[in-house]
Amino acid sequence: RRRARRVAERLQPYNAVHVRRGDHQLRNADAALWLTAMAEHGFLASNTSNLYVSTDERTKAWFQPFVKAGYTLTFAADVEDILQADRLPPAARQDITGVYEQAILIAARQFAPSPHSTFSAFVLRCRNETKYWDGMLTAGTRVKWAGHTVRSV
Repeated sequence: RRRARRVAERLQPYNAVHVRRGDHQLRNADAALWLTAMAEHGFLASNTSNLYVSTDERTKAWFQPFVKAGYTLTFAADVEDILQADRLPPAARQDITGVYEQAILIAARQFAPSPHSTFSAFVLRCRNETKYWDGMLTAGTRVKWAGHTVRSV
C-alpha cells in the first residue's frame, strides 16, 4: 500500500490506462482504441499529460502514438525503485506488481480500461466505491486479495 501511494505521489497529477493486448480479443488492436476513449473522456483537458500505463504489451514502440498525442508515459519498470518487485521471487513478481498497479490505477484522476478485462473491471469497481472531490481521491475503499484486506491509495 505504501509503495503504490508513493508512486501515485510521484506522478501527481496523473491519469491512467490499462492496455491488455496479450489475449485473443485485443491482440490486433492498435493504440487508437484507447486514445479515442481517452479523448472522449477529456484526458488531456484534465490538466495533466502524465499517464500511468499498466500493460502486458512488451513492445514499448507500440505506445509511440500516446507520446505523439502529448502524453508523458510511466510504466511499472519506470517506478521499480519504489515498487521493488525485482526483490520478489520470479513466480510472484507479476502478481504482486498487478496488485500495486491496481492501487495506482484506482487513485488516478481518470482511468481508461481495457475492454473485456477483469483486471480493468476490478479497478473500475473500486473507483466507483471511492470518493472524489474536485478530481482528488478523498477516501479509499478496502480491497480483498488472496485472503488479505488492503486499503487502496
